[in-house]
Amino acid sequence: MKVKNINKQKKYREYLVKIMGLAYDISERTQTDVWVNWSGHVGLIDVDIMYDGYRENAEVDEKYSIYVGDDDENPEPELKKVMQKLKSLLVNAPSNAGSVATDSK
Repeated sequence: MKVKNINKQKKYREYLVKIMGLAYDISERTQTDVWVNWSGHVGLIDVDIMYDGYRENAEVDEKYSIYVGDDDENPEPELKKVMQKLKSLLVNAPSNAGSVATDSK
């Protein structure tokens, strides 16, 4: 089901854009990797976190799935929770500084 209330659509889009921006910043600036997936056909935001970076065949350390596709639901508390979690990771996670790969040729 799609959100029909235009004000809710705008609000959820703003959250999605902010969450994606934080995920990008965290993955670029820290050792933590964050993935965000938007499933527009059902109105679902998935956020996966691996604190020590991507590890092949490993489960994610933390996962959030937030359904925003229904006018009768209020996903805002969960969206705020994810935003706070990501903001804290950006501030508190170990930095990638010094872990830049060098060419050994």
